[in-house]
Amino acid sequence: KWTLHTLGSFSADLYYDEAYSNGVKSLRALVPTAEQLGVGIAVEFVWNGFLFSPLEMRNFLDSVGSPLMGFYFDPGNMAVFQYPQQWVRALGKRVLHVHLKDWKGNALNGQWTALLDGQVNFPVIMQELRAQGYKGPLVIEPDGVEGSRLLFWATSSLERVYPNSAPGDRQTLEVLMPRGGQASFQLCCRNE
Repeated sequence: KWTLHTLGSFSADLYYDEAYSNGVKSLRALVPTAEQLGVGIAVEFVWNGFLFSPLEMRNFLDSVGSPLMGFYFDPGNMAVFQYPQQWVRALGKRVLHVHLKDWKGNALNGQWTALLDGQVNFPVIMQELRAQGYKGPLVIEPDGVEGSRLLFWATSSLERVYPNSAPGDRQTLEVLMPRGGQASFQLCCRNE
């Protein structure tokens, strides 16, 4: 079990080193509650201008000083700026949860795509995840896909990531949640 945590942004008045220290301090304060509940805390890289390298993220997580502290890996969020597979190797066993999301383009004119239609190198990412011993769930997050296209998008994405899976080999779970006034969903499958 884990809980997703994103870090807030900083401003011209909150300097980077102070934001870093505040983040470590805040996460340390959460650790006793996480221990009581038996959950890990997974920090996700988001587009907030903070912790932009895998080494910086690794050092940040290690600074909290708890084995419950880890990383929420979402390659679509990183593909805009970097090579997501490098984050898997650098963060290793700290990867607690994985979103599968793809991206095509750059920060100013890109878009989310079906898995394997963007620039995320999923075969290499899956290889890196296996090499690091990741056995947790893989969650597909189809941002911007709605209505009748949702099932097609999810099915075609899964078939591309798992092209040789036997029928019935995948266990799926749909989770509906509000996001910006629109419905979004996540499709979770076993990683075997």
